[in-house]
Amino acid sequence: MKTCILMLACAVLSGCIAVPRTVTRYDAACDVEYQSRTLSFEQVSLAGGQDGRTSGAGCSDNCGPLAIAMALVTPASVVVSGSVVLVGNTISWAERKRECLG
Repeated sequence: MKTCILMLACAVLSGCIAVPRTVTRYDAACDVEYQSRTLSFEQVSLAGGQDGRTSGAGCSDNCGPLAIAMALVTPASVVVSGSVVLVGNTISWAERKRECLG
């Protein structure tokens, strides 16, 4: 029973990865365009055909190590992509404030 719950949790958590996205915005107070970063979550499919749907033929007997590895990918992608977003937005904010004051 514990194995089934663990496998289900891994499958749910490993279905997505975090990806940083860049959006151009306009600050009317400073009359300047700037780039803002956000996190976007993308669906990941390991098994299946060209269309990304699973066909049931991807993982037969030994799914444990694959499920554990994929369960680590989602949190790692959130940490890395979140750091990129945080640093990028901080730099963008500092540049915008410098341009607004200058």
